[in-house]
Amino acid sequence: MYSSLSLFHSLVLEAFASWLRLRHGISGSVLACHPLVYTALSSLSSETLSEAVVNVISELIYYSTAGNSGGIPVQMPLIQVIVLQVMSLKEQLRDSSKDEEDVKAIARLFADMGDLYVELIATGSDESIMIVNALLEVASHPEYDIASMTFNFWHSLQHILTKRDPYTSFGNEVSNEGERSRRLQVFRSVYEFLVSLVSFRVKYPQDYQTLSVEDLKEFKQTRYAVADVLIDSASVLGGDATLRILYVKLYEALSCFGEWTQSMASSRSCSVLHQSYIK
Repeated sequence: MYSSLSLFHSLVLEAFASWLRLRHGISGSVLACHPLVYTALSSLSSETLSEAVVNVISELIYYSTAGNSGGIPVQMPLIQVIVLQVMSLKEQLRDSSKDEEDVKAIARLFADMGDLYVELIATGSDESIMIVNALLEVASHPEYDIASMTFNFWHSLQHILTKRDPYTSFGNEVSNEGERSRRLQVFRSVYEFLVSLVSFRVKYPQDYQTLSVEDLKEFKQTRYAVADVLIDSASVLGGDATLRILYVKLYEALSCFGEWTQSMASSRSCSVLHQSYIK
């Protein structure tokens, strides 16, 4: 009986997720109070996350930013409810007893929020920094497949922070530059921490010499992806500041006897960043 109810529950939520992909124009205040939205959001606190629940929440995130759904101001009641419930999952990212698939599902929701709410996050409000800290938590996960879910967000965020176009609505050039400087300062420590987090991802594995062709290809792709994150970080921090962080990592690695793989990783990170700035 229980499994039948569980199956019915999943089927209903999957149908709702499909409906969200097709229907637009419903205000956030209406959806935020919808029984199926409440069911999906409350299911996030279940011991095991079902794929159907994650799919609904993910579709709600996309729906709340869709161009024909009224835009962010209209959808703000729904966005606030989503963010509140997803943020409650942050501690589970560090829970070693948590099933890896559940951790991936939680990381996916945070990554979706980052990617779709990046313009809101870029304002640098206290609420947005809470989301960013959760995304740093995802980026620090030892599993690359989980950590890399955030890489697109860091690129999009730096693009908004560093380009001048997003600031044209603040009036004159002085106001625009003042807001740009404020935001860059708010996110400076975030990108400094990010550099420290991702630099070890290019560390050579101990069995590097015996890796298969496919594993070598995957390792190279990882290094390219990390290099892009470092270049994005340097766009916010400046090349010199980013290199200083990497040099500290290199010095720490050299101070540890036998840590040649970490030394090579830090050296490689410095080299990639240097090359990107002399082109």
